[in-house]
Amino acid sequence: MSLDLSELCGNAIAKLHISAFDFYDLIPVEFIHAIEVYNETCKNDIQTQYEVARWQTRHMYFMQGKIAKNWIQDVKDIEKFPWEQDTKQTVEDMKLKLLNSFSSFSFGKLKKK
Repeated sequence: MSLDLSELCGNAIAKLHISAFDFYDLIPVEFIHAIEVYNETCKNDIQTQYEVARWQTRHMYFMQGKIAKNWIQDVKDIEKFPWEQDTKQTVEDMKLKLLNSFSSFSFGKLKKK
């Protein structure tokens, strides 16, 4: 599935609330960065809503008096969300991430060792 320029412009107008003139004034790297920031903001909003629901569940559990036998010490005991999984990052992963972050710059080629 490929998007043409008019569909990308429509997405920019709808999601980023910029004008068509501003969209065509952007370079691709700026547009990609703006979309990534927008997606990160949406993800943070969703995570906040999930956290609120979990706290509300804990308080409803508390109000029902079910804490006498099973006290919930940590709100994360109710439900673990996918973004809370413990993932360990290796040194190789860090190097690859660093190389990828610099690869978008055009001041020369980076050589992998």
